[in-house]
Amino acid sequence: MNTWQFTPYAGWYLLAASTSFLLSYLGWKMRPVRGTTYFSLLTLSTGIWTLGYLFGFFNTQLGWKLAMLRVEYIGNIC
Repeated sequence: MNTWQFTPYAGWYLLAASTSFLLSYLGWKMRPVRGTTYFSLLTLSTGIWTLGYLFGFFNTQLGWKLAMLRVEYIGNIC
């Protein structure tokens, strides 16, 4: 039973999440510069939020949606 619904928007969400994770990595490498630690943590939480939304929005099972809603919430409160 296939529970995933793929739409054209999936690529955009995946691109946004990967960009956030890449910026977080690059910011973490530049830690001696002032403010980059906070920037890195902010982009990491944005990536977690986007990935949780991606996996929750494109699945049809209620249990999976609720689990990904909790992942989104973790990314959102950070």
